[in-house]
Amino acid sequence: MSAWDPILPSFTRRLMAPDYSTEHRYLYLDTPVEGLLLTGFTGHEAISELFYFDLDLRATNRTNIEFDKLLGQKTGFGLEVSDLGDKRPFHGIATRFTQFARDKEFTHYRMRVEPQFWLLTQRVRSRIFQHISVIDILKKVLDGLDVAFEIQGTFHSRDFCVQYRESDFDFASRLMEEEG
Repeated sequence: MSAWDPILPSFTRRLMAPDYSTEHRYLYLDTPVEGLLLTGFTGHEAISELFYFDLDLRATNRTNIEFDKLLGQKTGFGLEVSDLGDKRPFHGIATRFTQFARDKEFTHYRMRVEPQFWLLTQRVRSRIFQHISVIDILKKVLDGLDVAFEIQGTFHSRDFCVQYRESDFDFASRLMEEEG
C-alpha cells in the first residue's frame, strides 16, 4: 500500500470532473473574471529570479471574457491535493492573456502570472538619493506594491545613492543584495 492510496480516488474523481465549474476540481482559480476554468499550468521558480506561471484556461464559447479586466489584476490559483482542503496556493498578477484555440464547446486561453515585483521591471529610471537610508529608498521604489517591511538591524543613511538607467527591479535588487 502506497501513501497515495487513500487520496488517489478523490484526486482522480476531481481530475475527471465532468462539470464546467471549479467545484470538485483539484485545480482552482481566483480572478476578477467569472467563467474561466484552470485546466493546467507550468511554471518557473528560482532563487533571486522572478517566478512565472503559464496557466491553461478555458471557458464555454458563450462566456464573454474581458481581457482588460484580467491584465494587471491580482490572480490566485493552485492545487487542492486532498479532501481535507490541503492547498498549494500561488499569487501574482496577470501579465499576459491570449486566446489560442476554439472548439465546439470551449474557447482556450493562456494567462501568464508573475509577482507584483514584475511591474518594477517595466520602469527604467535615473535618479539620485541623498542622505537617506536604504530602507527609505526601497520604500520609495516599492511604493504602490503590496509589500510588508519586516526589518531587523540598523541601516545608516547613505550620503549618495544613484539609480542610472536601471529598472526599479534591478535597482531594488542591487540595494538589497548590497545590504544583505
